[in-house]
Amino acid sequence: MKTAGLKCTLIIFSIVMFWGCGPRLMMPTPNIYLDAEQDIYNNLAADLKSTEVKIFYVTDRMPEKDKEGKLRYGYGR
Repeated sequence: MKTAGLKCTLIIFSIVMFWGCGPRLMMPTPNIYLDAEQDIYNNLAADLKSTEVKIFYVTDRMPEKDKEGKLRYGYGR
């Protein structure tokens, strides 16, 4: 009787584990990228064609300095 319960448990466990490994449905490719000949960045200004991204960071944390004197933000407000 004990082995039947163990077998049943292993079967259920296997089904649950392999259920999540099935094929995933992904979003279709947007139409703008389907035509490989089209350059979507052709009309983009030269100064905007960069790998540099401006990041604006806002926090209400209290600025602190670490042991080397570099600015960091602590837990205080």
